[in-house]
Amino acid sequence: MASIMSTQQTTPDRQFHLSILSFNGTEILLAKSEIYSVGTDYVFEKNSATDKHIGYISGTAKSAGKKINVYGFSSTLELLRSCPVEKPQCIIVRHARGEIAILCQSTEEIILNNAHTQTVPECMHSTNMPITHLSLYQDTQNEQKIAMITNADTLFNYILNYV
Repeated sequence: MASIMSTQQTTPDRQFHLSILSFNGTEILLAKSEIYSVGTDYVFEKNSATDKHIGYISGTAKSAGKKINVYGFSSTLELLRSCPVEKPQCIIVRHARGEIAILCQSTEEIILNNAHTQTVPECMHSTNMPITHLSLYQDTQNEQKIAMITNADTLFNYILNYV
């Protein structure tokens, strides 16, 4: 499992370049360097109801004609079984074994300055939670928030192990 320090660009003053992925009010942060593409310009194909992924995307400049499995999450980070009615943003994430597409309500880039991150406590380690680190940060309205941070490999393993 990769750490947050090894999966993203940091500057000497401990700036973390991240993207906030929003799932109906629940936000998780992912290293910007692990996101290959963000957008709403994609072609979605439904999948059978028995598969974990809800379909495939194609037709993006970054997909180069490939079909990429699409996943979506609820606000409790459960896998969605169908595509949302409104066309959400779609990010393509690169992990150790390939690429997946994740549907998000919204995405926002953020730089955490002098951030102090904590590895998730041992009691919270689980394949039922795709979170690797926690951190305090200020959002764009200067409100203090607790960040739940993940990485592409952890997110992919969470999907693989989802029951």
